[in-house]
Amino acid sequence: MIADLVVIVVLVAAAIVAACAAIMLFIRWRRNRFQFSIRALLVSFVALSCGLFAYMHWIAPLVAHRWAIQNIYSSGGAVLFRDDFQPGSGNIYSDPSTANPWRGVSILHASSDAEARNVSRDLRYLPEADSLFLNSRVTDVGLAALCKNADQSSIDTVDLIGSSVTAEGLSHLANFKHLRLLFVNSCPTQDADLAALKSLPTLRDLTLIEEGKTGNPKRFTEAGFREVGQLKQLEKLWLANLQIPDPAAQHLKNLTGLKKLQLSRCQISDDAIRGLRQALPQTDFVIYRIGSDSPEKK
Repeated sequence: MIADLVVIVVLVAAAIVAACAAIMLFIRWRRNRFQFSIRALLVSFVALSCGLFAYMHWIAPLVAHRWAIQNIYSSGGAVLFRDDFQPGSGNIYSDPSTANPWRGVSILHASSDAEARNVSRDLRYLPEADSLFLNSRVTDVGLAALCKNADQSSIDTVDLIGSSVTAEGLSHLANFKHLRLLFVNSCPTQDADLAALKSLPTLRDLTLIEEGKTGNPKRFTEAGFREVGQLKQLEKLWLANLQIPDPAAQHLKNLTGLKKLQLSRCQISDDAIRGLRQALPQTDFVIYRIGSDSPEKK
């Protein structure tokens, strides 16, 4: 990261030198104080224009990009560059001391509202970032701050890992114009909070998981699954470690556009599964029974 900043300083210095040279050419005298050579004037104008263009389109964005990453690291957040992703490594974030590409950021991570606000300020300088991972100390306040500057971002995935968000926070996600995947892992959301998902017209992939110490298989009742059943635009639904009574499963039959339904270690009856298969013939079912690590065969 330090090496990157040194390169930035060199580029800025070169731009300043180029601008000074252009200005000197522009004010170079030819015959008297008020007359310039047309040739010198044109050369000066072209040089200055090129310098400004390079600064606005390359140097300034690069400087802002690297400072944004540095600010995220300084506040306690984390970043994953696409080239650093190693499946199965256990650590999905990049090493701050390692040189990384000028662009290529994939994931931005915040574990508190303070970090979320900091990421929000820098989000516009990281237009290529596509995912937000938010941990347990991120509340509606932090999520609202992130969504405030989301209009120009490319974020299509939001991962809530135990985040303390409610309907108020979830409703702000509509500001992410490209949001397709929402991952909700053991968050203290309630049945009524899921109604906010109807304000996300681009949502195509929804995951509801309960695991760990805060996991609650009974978190969502029939009322919550009724809200999920109204998300007609969904193409993929993954439910894990949830109790799904037969009346609740009935609401999932309304997801006629569903291409894939994955049920992992859910408490759901065989009758409910058969009913879902009949109601959703176009859907690919992937079912992991409790205590099994292999998907159920038809």
